[in-house]
Amino acid sequence: MRLIDRYWLMLTAPVVVCLGVYGVLGARFHREEMRAEAETEVHEAATLLAEAVTALPADVGGAELHALAERLTRDTRVLGIGIYGPDGRWIGGSRVALSHRGELDPIVREAFREHGDQRELRALGEHEALVRVEMVRPSRATLVGAVVVIRDLAYLRGALRAWGLQLAAVAGVLTAVMALLAARLARAMTEPVEQLIDGVTRVAAGDLETVVSTGSDELRRLGDAFNALTRSLKSARERLSDEETARAALEVEMHRAQMLAVAGQVAATLGHEIGSPLNVILGRARVAAEREDVPDDLRASLQSIATQCERITKVMSQFLSLARPSPTGVADRSDLGVVAREVVGFIGHECRRAKVRATLDVAAGDRLVVEAPHDRMFQVLFNLCLNGVQAQPGGGRLEVAVARVDEGGRAMVRATVRDGGPGVAEAIRGKVFDPFFSTRLGSGGTGLGLAVVAGLVKELGGRVVVDQGAAGSDLPGAVFTVWLPAAEA
Repeated sequence: MRLIDRYWLMLTAPVVVCLGVYGVLGARFHREEMRAEAETEVHEAATLLAEAVTALPADVGGAELHALAERLTRDTRVLGIGIYGPDGRWIGGSRVALSHRGELDPIVREAFREHGDQRELRALGEHEALVRVEMVRPSRATLVGAVVVIRDLAYLRGALRAWGLQLAAVAGVLTAVMALLAARLARAMTEPVEQLIDGVTRVAAGDLETVVSTGSDELRRLGDAFNALTRSLKSARERLSDEETARAALEVEMHRAQMLAVAGQVAATLGHEIGSPLNVILGRARVAAEREDVPDDLRASLQSIATQCERITKVMSQFLSLARPSPTGVADRSDLGVVAREVVGFIGHECRRAKVRATLDVAAGDRLVVEAPHDRMFQVLFNLCLNGVQAQPGGGRLEVAVARVDEGGRAMVRATVRDGGPGVAEAIRGKVFDPFFSTRLGSGGTGLGLAVVAGLVKELGGRVVVDQGAAGSDLPGAVFTVWLPAAEA
């Protein structure tokens, strides 16, 4: 059973029970009261009749007695009147009394035998009647010894029925009013509870934005406590989410630091073990290749050896840039627009060989100076551009754009490098700046270029992100964006 139904039943049932008990007890009391009134009327009528017959002359005839009885029957609310002599014989009466002499005579004889008045409830035909025998004790001799008065009690049923109908009507109206009031009161009491239940259900489902409003003072306090609880849970969840995000970021940084430490150890070992012999090989190969008496095929082989040694040297430099601690207190400045022009010009040979058309867009009139050494910014943009060229082995486009932007009231210089390659899948975008991670492992990639970019940009107080170009455009590939704080004028 619902709570509102229970409240309604608790408020309505006592009223219905009280009305029912009142109806049963009231009907009994009302019946007894009307019967007592009827007995009083019969007693008064019998007494009046006894006084009247004692004043009659001794030689009165039966016809006169019959006329007297009929007249008294019409003038009063009695059903019939009977008159008996001193010896208990019938001497006259009304027609109704005469028709029921068989039931009246035993009552009269009993009254004469006991020398006292008699009162009985007797069924006379189809009527329930009250019969009273009043003994006549005149001060002088008379021909009347007793009078009988019959009062019909059938009117009691009609009176009780009318009273019951009135009571039922009043009880129905009262019950309906109480039911309506109980329904309103039950709804006023249960609606806030249902709101709280609904709120608890939504909170249990994870909706901590739930706010409940209640009516009465006590329920309002409960609702306020519930809202405070949801706010506390929401704050705790937000703190937990922030802590989880911070923990994940810390794990990423720790992983990166571990990889950088490994790279540093490898770089130190390679620098010591490979650096010196590699320089000897590179120098000897170049000297031998420059001799005039060297055949062309041997010269080509020597130049190939020198080229591969240079490549190894470049890889070693990248290793060392990862592991080498950054200098502190650097106050050099560089114009990112100038750096971008130098990088595009320097990488022109690689672009022509890969059939990649490079374009440069530097915002005119903007101050594009950042607090960073020129060579470090050159390394950042060079690695990003080289990554874009290598992503398009079959030719394409490369776009470098530099502009000054405002982010949250802070002046920033933004450098964007776009390419027309396949781009970076969303699933691996969070890994492209990790050391040794590369999508071209096995085809010339070392996984160090973007790690160097991320490390340098972070040291300079900026950030770098990777995104995907718009599908259908002429530059749908990777989009690398670097933000660095603009230097003060």
